[in-house]
Amino acid sequence: MGFEISIHQSGRVLGYTKRMGNKDVRVEDRTGEVHAVSLRGACSCGQPSCDHRTRVDRADHPDRGAVFEAKSGLHKELRRGDAARAKGYAQTIEAGRPGAVRLYLRRIVTEETRSLALLDRVESASDQRWPELVDAFCGVVKDWELPWTVNFWTPTWIQALASMGAWPPPLPSDAEDVLVHPTADPKATLRLVVWCDIGTPDRTKAVAIRLAEVLAGVARDRLPMAAQALHRASTWMAEDELSLLYEVAFSLWTEQADHIRLIPDEPTLDVPWSRPYVFDCHTWQGMRRLGLAGMPLAFEEPMPEGLDLRLSGAEAGTLWRYLAMDQYGQIDVAWESVRVAPRLRSASERLVRAVWQDWKGIPPDAV
Repeated sequence: MGFEISIHQSGRVLGYTKRMGNKDVRVEDRTGEVHAVSLRGACSCGQPSCDHRTRVDRADHPDRGAVFEAKSGLHKELRRGDAARAKGYAQTIEAGRPGAVRLYLRRIVTEETRSLALLDRVESASDQRWPELVDAFCGVVKDWELPWTVNFWTPTWIQALASMGAWPPPLPSDAEDVLVHPTADPKATLRLVVWCDIGTPDRTKAVAIRLAEVLAGVARDRLPMAAQALHRASTWMAEDELSLLYEVAFSLWTEQADHIRLIPDEPTLDVPWSRPYVFDCHTWQGMRRLGLAGMPLAFEEPMPEGLDLRLSGAEAGTLWRYLAMDQYGQIDVAWESVRVAPRLRSASERLVRAVWQDWKGIPPDAV
């Protein structure tokens, strides 16, 4: 396949569009209209010099800020199930570092889903197969759509954390009993999972490794056909893997988690226009917007102008999605329409308040 360097009339050089192939590049503007930029620099908008060309160049040769925005955009579109937009952001990530998309999908697969099949598929696939992995990720059932989950910052998870009292919580006194008899007391085991989730690696790593091993052993007995995926979950050691192993070990996991819906067969939107939900704590622009909005961000009140945290991965948006599904059966509802579920009223007021504060002051490369 041949690739060209294109120079448009303003004199800017469009990049080698290896990530997009030998075709026109589809660029979305702020109105949602899609323009085609050719490899020779012509744009369907008809203007001799336009922002569409500049944005193609930036997406093809992304700086750190563009990569942060693309990762945030990819993650949000995966949650929305919009494969055309997700693959556009993924192309920018791949342009920044080939192989980064598959690695990123592996990092977040148990954060967003409970799918053992997708976990296995993402880990075993080659880096070059990222487009089909993005399609599958968009179609798979997300964790907030499932009837029961103990994933990070779910209502059940928060209640377990609140029951531990102090902040940060100390190592549970029954931790050793849990590690010896992991299924004897579900609540005790969940508290230890939460403790491993919350603590810093220097405090929790040794316990988390042991907990993963014992939960994986029970989980493999429960679900022998998924032994390989469970082993992979037990050795990756992110917090979301522990909660997945817990769900399988306590027979809370169902095959519904592996269901992948058909997604529309639409051409990739190579350079999407980033919508407000892309800009949260994972982007520089999002950090600025959060700073201007002030803290805390109130629950049951309209979102400040310029912010939309319904798809955010930080605490506010994560819990919001679980509550929205519980109350409305969908997440396409107004932020302020979601109420705090009664089961959370008994939780520590300090924790519930903390849930509705998105991260502030942490640079995107740290999150």
